[in-house]
Order: sequence, then C-alpha cells, then structure tokens
Amino acid sequence: MEYRLLGYTTPDMSPEARWFLLQWSKNYDLDRAVFGPRLDLYKRLGISPKPAKRGLDLLQERGHVISETHPQKRGRPTTRFRVSPRFLRQLKTCTTPTTVHQPEIDKLCRHAIRARDESTQNALSGDHRANKLTPATYYLLAVLLAHAEIPGIVRNVSYWWLHMVTGMSKDRVISQLSKLKRIGVITHHEPGVLRNGGEARMRSVYNLNLNHPLLLGEDATGLTAVVYPKAKPGSFTFLSGAYDAALVAIKLAENETKILKEIETVASSEQQEEQERPQAKRYSSSTRLRKAHIELYEAAHSLLPKLQLSKEGAEDFLQAHNLGFGPIVKAHIWAYATMLLSNHWDDIEPWRKRGTIAPVMQAIRWDCSTLVAKGSSASPPHSEGSFLALIYSLAHHIAAELQDTLKSLDPHAECDFSTAIFQIEPPNPHSGESWIVRALFRQADGVTHLGNFLLPLRRVSLWLPKELEVLQIQ
Repeated sequence: MEYRLLGYTTPDMSPEARWFLLQWSKNYDLDRAVFGPRLDLYKRLGISPKPAKRGLDLLQERGHVISETHPQKRGRPTTRFRVSPRFLRQLKTCTTPTTVHQPEIDKLCRHAIRARDESTQNALSGDHRANKLTPATYYLLAVLLAHAEIPGIVRNVSYWWLHMVTGMSKDRVISQLSKLKRIGVITHHEPGVLRNGGEARMRSVYNLNLNHPLLLGEDATGLTAVVYPKAKPGSFTFLSGAYDAALVAIKLAENETKILKEIETVASSEQQEEQERPQAKRYSSSTRLRKAHIELYEAAHSLLPKLQLSKEGAEDFLQAHNLGFGPIVKAHIWAYATMLLSNHWDDIEPWRKRGTIAPVMQAIRWDCSTLVAKGSSASPPHSEGSFLALIYSLAHHIAAELQDTLKSLDPHAECDFSTAIFQIEPPNPHSGESWIVRALFRQADGVTHLGNFLLPLRRVSLWLPKELEVLQIQ
C-alpha cells in the first residue's frame, strides 16, 4: 500500500479521490495499470458507484489518472486505467507517515470491500444508512491511524491540517469526526487550546477505540480493568489525579508562608481569648487548621512521584493552568503514560533504573514547549527543562503505577504485556462512567484473554478543606 497518500497535503483533491487511490494501491499497485469497465473497477475497490465516479472523474480531470481504450484479442475493447507518471513523481516527494497502525489501515481497506458486497445484497435500515461509512469517513479514519504516534492516540492535528490532508472543508471534517464518535471509533476528544494570540498552544487529542470491529476488534482485548467505585467529586486516584495533585502541591508550597502565618495568628488569638475568658479545654481552630494543612499536603503527595520542582517550573505550571490549559495538559499526560506502557514496557520496570526515555521526552517537548514563559525585556525566558520534566514525571508515575497494578492482576504472568497496546479511557463526562484501562494484542502476537477486572484504587480528597478556606488560596 502507498502510505504516502495519507500524508499528501493538497486541498484540491476530494476524499473520494484519495480513497480511490488508496484502495487502488492496496489491491494492486499505483504503478500498475488496471483493466476493465468502470463499474467493475468500483466493485473491486469496494466503493459505491456514485462516490467512486466523483473520485475518478476528479482524478482524470486533474490528470492524475489516465484512461485509454485497450484492444483485446477477442471481443470488444476494454478500458485501461493508469496513474500518471507525473503524479507518481509528485507523490514520491511526500513523506511516508511513521505509523504503528499499518495492520489496522489494511484491515480498514478490506472492510470497505466486504461492506460494499454486503450492502448490495441486503437492504439497509435507516440507522445503518446513517452510520454507513462513506469514502470520506474511511479516509479520515485512515489518516488518523496513520498519524497516531502513540497507539490509538492522535495528537497535534488541527482542523486546518485535516482539511489539507483529506480535501474536506472544516465543516465536513467536523461532521465526519462526529460520525466516528457516534459509531464509537473515537472514544474521547479533548479540543486544542490557543492563548496569547497563538503563542501558547496545544493541539487536540483524539482517543481511538482500537477494540472497535473496524480496527483490532473485541477479540484483541486481553484485559479490561475498570476503576471502581465511581469517584466522588474531589476524589482522585493516581490515574485521575496526578495533574490535580501537582497543582495542589504547587499551590500549597507557594502559599506555605501565608498558611503558617495565618495558623499562628489564629493560635495567638485563641491564647489571648483563653487568658481573658478561661473555659474548658477544647479542640482549637488552629489545631484543625494544622491538621487540614497536613492532610491536604499528604493527600496530594501520595498521588505524586518525588518532585524537585524549580520555582520557574512551578510558575509555568500555574500559568498554563490559569490560562485554561488544564484539560488538554491532562489529556497529553495520559497520552504519554499510554506511550510509555505501549512502547516502553520493559524500560519502565522499576529494576531498570534508567533515565528519561528520549522518544517520550521528545514528544513532550514538541507538544508543551510553548507553555514555558518566554520572558520579557526585563526578565530572561524560563528554561523549559523543569516544566517539561514535571510533565514527564507525572506521565511516568502514572505508567509505573499502572504497570504494577496490571501485573498484580496476572500473578502467573500469562500475558506478555510488553507486546500489548494499552488504552487509558477517561470517563465520559455526560454519563459519568468509570475509568477504563485495556491491554490489547494483535492476533499475530497471540492473545491471552485474562478477562475483566474491577480496580478499587486508593482514593484521596483534594478538595480544599473548610478549615483552609479562610486562607483564600487562589
């Protein structure tokens, strides 16, 4: 298959034309001529006549495909279709996406042919027609798979880029993304954020459901772990609360002097009141404040790795949060944790004691460096190292804790988790579902079905206690 097609960025080629060429490259080769009537060609490529005709007409109009009458030894002449040498040369200048999902893209192409055969034999209901995959839907999904550096997770794609690489308008891209969400191929989408005139930005994150029948399928699921029970408001586990715990820890550290001073002020006031109006000894407000301060500090740090964060790194973290980057930073942290589990399982084993894993740090630098303070004429810019190291540390902590938890579910080491593709699925905000972690395996690697598990992970509260509300920590 010619995967360069999935990185071919020009807006003047429709998704129908692109899917036509991709199916051609899958079933034949782009440098190989194809013979036969148009309708036969459409059938062999698994495309319905109307969108296939639109795609082929456009390709011929652009000069990308050439059709010629071809004589035969017997009977009437047939038609020969071939991709033009000029387009093939142009395509060779494109970079082939480095994808981990070539098997799934191949399966998608085969599915289109099988689905077309089934639809011609059976009448479709209204629901089936509404959810039917068109060439535009297939091609968009193939593009997302091709640019998923982390298994099942697509980062750093904008609507503009999707327009360029699919040939669809922004509205059509959004419509096709909605269809992929509706049929369950996209399980979570965290929109990107731009601030300060675009100087500070993070792109969207799309989570693909790899055990969907279109992709790996349910038979690929070796293990499903559901975090249970459902979280109460303000209650977090290491999986859900690493970012929030870091935020609380940074705010407590930033306000420590203020907190301790306020507690001493309350204690002094209580001592003076006791001297003026002696009464039975009681549990003082200052004692409650100290206890609440200690409990919140311990709760936050119980969800975190050991942090040695510089003042600049803490400032960058708070600034990003205050600018509204919290949700998208969280989505990226879970993506990096997934990357560590799926691509570097052996490297995060506690006995390895290795340093920073370069591909993960490179991804973090690419995604998050614009969130580092750029400084002004009066102050130098912050070093990106401390902030990015914090993001890496949070992702690594989640991955390491999950690794230990998942291994405890497989005491006899039946699964080779080093070959697994992991998925971390946050709750659906509309249905309030629990967190789900899956270990998926390609059939070629062998699938050991461990089954489903409930994970009663330890939870802590990160709500600001009432005893600390008087401190007005912002």
